[in-house]
Amino acid sequence: MKIQAINTNTNFGTTLDTAKMLEVTSGKIFRSIGTDGWRDVVNALRDEPITATGYKGYRYFAGVYGEKICKKYPKVAQATEEVNKIFAECPNAPKEVLNQRIQPIIDRLGETIDIVV
Repeated sequence: MKIQAINTNTNFGTTLDTAKMLEVTSGKIFRSIGTDGWRDVVNALRDEPITATGYKGYRYFAGVYGEKICKKYPKVAQATEEVNKIFAECPNAPKEVLNQRIQPIIDRLGETIDIVV
C-alpha cells in the first residue's frame, strides 16, 4: 500500500468548473444547457442540495451566490464584468462564438476554481 505524505488534492472550499461559476456570477448562459450550470454550482455551494426550487428557481439562488462570490473574489468580479461586456457587444451571438471569446478569461483563471463562500 502506497502512503502519501502530502495530499496533492487539497482544496480549501468547493472546487467548481470556472465556466459554470462565471455563468452564475454573470447570470448569462454560454456553455451549459439551460440552467444545468447554475444548478451544479448552487448545489455544490449549499450544505444540502435543493430538491425543489419552488417559485424562486435556480436563477434566484445563482444571483445570491454570484453576489457573494464577486464580493469575496475581486478577480472573479473583474472576469464577470468582462463576460457581461462580451454579452453587451454581441447579445445574439451563438454559444460557439461566445465560448471562443470567453475562453481566454477562463484560461486566465484556470479550468477549475476553489471557492469558499
